[in-house]
Amino acid sequence: MPCPSPFRPARRSRAPAAGAGLILAVLAAMVAPVGAVGVTATAAPLTVTVANAVPGLGEIRAAIFDSPEAMDKGDQPLAALKIRSFGDRTSFTLDLPAGTYALRVFQDIDGDGALGRSLLGMPTEPIGFSNDAMGAMGPPSFDQAAVRHGEQAGAITVTLRR
Repeated sequence: MPCPSPFRPARRSRAPAAGAGLILAVLAAMVAPVGAVGVTATAAPLTVTVANAVPGLGEIRAAIFDSPEAMDKGDQPLAALKIRSFGDRTSFTLDLPAGTYALRVFQDIDGDGALGRSLLGMPTEPIGFSNDAMGAMGPPSFDQAAVRHGEQAGAITVTLRR
């Protein structure tokens, strides 16, 4: 029996017409075992606000990692989602058990499902990480982006950098 989805739309956001809330699908570029994040008795809501998005262009794509190894590989998030962006700020809520997580968020402006990169490997689309972490010559480490989520409701903001 599949686990219920840990995602639920934020109250202030408009839902797509498909009726699936803000969550439209698992990222195509990052296959994620969404059912592995089933709601448990100790799950608590974590509201994520994505700031500095380009209004009206592309979807917001997020990947949630629960270990340094998963984040280093980049293709094994605990969960992944995409949401429609209606303005420069978008929010979504995750029901997660207490633990340490890192989020990678980008705005898929060209709609290809992957983070656009230049010939030098630099991102060409807005990208951000939890804790607004930045790496020196690449993405930040899990420890730099890690946020501790407890058994009470929490909220974080991820600022996209262009």
